[in-house]
Amino acid sequence: MKVFGLLLSLCVGASALGSGQAVPGKSAKQPFSISISAEKTDVEVGSPVEIHIRLTNTSTHEISSTASYDGPFNYSYQYEVWTAKGRLVRPKKLEGHRIAGSVIFGTLKPGEAAEDGTELAPYYDLPPGTYFIQVARPVSENSAEGVIKSNKIRIVVTPAESTSTPR
Repeated sequence: MKVFGLLLSLCVGASALGSGQAVPGKSAKQPFSISISAEKTDVEVGSPVEIHIRLTNTSTHEISSTASYDGPFNYSYQYEVWTAKGRLVRPKKLEGHRIAGSVIFGTLKPGEAAEDGTELAPYYDLPPGTYFIQVARPVSENSAEGVIKSNKIRIVVTPAESTSTPR
């Protein structure tokens, strides 16, 4: 019976690691949570896709809320964008583009939250369709500690309306 319990524990741990969710040491409590929402859930192709991000410190100690930007894009998070069919959308390859932006240093005390945002359209080709977006942030600089993921949101990109006038 002890062997079965050990195998079950190993399977659960491996499953959590494979999901990309944080697996802190002995505590199941994550040091922070991430919640996202969209400025608009229906956008016209080529329009900004603005994502609001709320980072909340759920730990008993201060955490970093430092954010790095390249214009409106927040590099402090990892982004996953999927089509309605579950296909991962890769970010655009920006030829000759160098990340040159700003860094805003900060910390959050236990229970505090920071509101932030990002704009995805310049970095992702999103033709008309339905997309699901999720962001993640590393637990720490130690990649073995994993990442914590946000909720998923749905965005619908619609075709551009014709602006031509009939003759």
